[in-house]
Amino acid sequence: MYGPSTDIWSVGCIFGELFLRDYLFAGNGQIDQLSKIFSVRGTPTKENWPNVTTLPDYLEFSHMKPADLSKIFPMMSAQGLDLID
Repeated sequence: MYGPSTDIWSVGCIFGELFLRDYLFAGNGQIDQLSKIFSVRGTPTKENWPNVTTLPDYLEFSHMKPADLSKIFPMMSAQGLDLID
């Protein structure tokens, strides 16, 4: 299920890591990796990811709201925060 959105996600991660000068989602295994992503971006919902529950090996996580990106990237301008979001 690879497509252009995967490339955009990757560019966003690299952009964030350039600002942090560190890993953005440094997980130890797949589940930990997803947990770290969800702690920043929020847990997927049917509203922001239709049919997420139909994906193979779907695993439901505890609901997490998206983090305030300005607290993760305090040095980033409003335009940069908009872009990374």
